[in-house]
Amino acid sequence: MTETSAFPAEFANEDELRKEVERRVRHTSLVLDIGCGIRPQDIFAPRVHLCVDPHLPYLVKLLEKSPPDRGRTVLNCSWRQIMKMLPDASVETVFALDFIEHLDRNEGSEFLAEACRVSSVQVVLFTPLGYYEQELPDDGVTDKWGMNGGIWQVHRSGWTPNDFEGWEVLVCRDFHPPETGKDGQPLPTGAFWAIKDIPPLPDKVLSHNTAKAPSHFNAQLLRVGRGVVRRFCRILRITQR
Repeated sequence: MTETSAFPAEFANEDELRKEVERRVRHTSLVLDIGCGIRPQDIFAPRVHLCVDPHLPYLVKLLEKSPPDRGRTVLNCSWRQIMKMLPDASVETVFALDFIEHLDRNEGSEFLAEACRVSSVQVVLFTPLGYYEQELPDDGVTDKWGMNGGIWQVHRSGWTPNDFEGWEVLVCRDFHPPETGKDGQPLPTGAFWAIKDIPPLPDKVLSHNTAKAPSHFNAQLLRVGRGVVRRFCRILRITQR
């Protein structure tokens, strides 16, 4: 499949695309929101919303501009750091919106595997349709919000629906306004969502086992994993007061 071919689920504009995404994303209680920046996912409000970003000023701005939310916990760390702390199927939904294009291809593939490992319901991703040039600013620091996060805004890879076999992909070719890159060539205007439904337990195979675990063991692990995350959040809320 190429950018000029027909897509199975294609929408004329951003509004139509958003409506269909909202219809297909399942509302869950425990969300891991990777690379949230100052705009975390707003499709629904989970009971526990873990907002992860490596650039602290973005999280500070998020807390300043957002209304109080007892369910939200901000974590200033990288995606690898948070994934290392999470057991299999320990969160319900993983969101990664405008995130994967900031990783190179190898790291992006590693992230997708980890997101599917820790999720028990869905992984939801949004990214430009193909490589969208966004380089380090001349001073190496500036970002468009004035929060010195330029290094985190660089695009290091481009992705297409071809990269998401087995995912549900929803595409809009005219999502971004037309722009040109430094070479004078037009940048991609399209964007897409990719949604991965995670097989329900006990069908999900644990990453550290080669055989499928018994259903009662999987169910127990899921309860333990979610309990670890919730206790972790309670501790963080206490330290943030």
